[in-house]
Amino acid sequence: MDEITLKQLRYYNSANLDGFCSCYHKDVVVLNSDGAVKVKGMKEFKELYSKLFSEFNDVKAKVTERIVVLPHVAEKEFWSRVKKDSNEELSGEAIVIYTLKEGLIKTVQFFMN
Repeated sequence: MDEITLKQLRYYNSANLDGFCSCYHKDVVVLNSDGAVKVKGMKEFKELYSKLFSEFNDVKAKVTERIVVLPHVAEKEFWSRVKKDSNEELSGEAIVIYTLKEGLIKTVQFFMN
C-alpha cells in the first residue's frame, strides 16, 4: 500500500502531472508545517502542481530516509528545481508525511527548511 508514495515520486521527478495526480485521493488535503490547509481537493492540487511544473525545470525530489507505519508514510527528502525564467537553482530539505486512504494519498503535510 505504501508503494503509492514511491509511484508518485517517480511521476513527480518526471514532471508527469496526470500520473502524479492519479496517486492522490480526489479529496486530497495539503497541509503546511503549522497544520493549516494549503490546498483542498483535486482541482486546487492539480493547479498547484501544474504551476510548479510549468515554472520550473528539473523538478526533483530524492528520499533520503523513510518510515512506514501504515496508513502513514514519513519521508525525509532533498528537493531541487531550476526557475525557467532565470535559471536560478533552488534546493533544500523537507520532511513529508503522507496519510493513505483507499490506496491513494489523502493527506500530505510538508515541513520545509
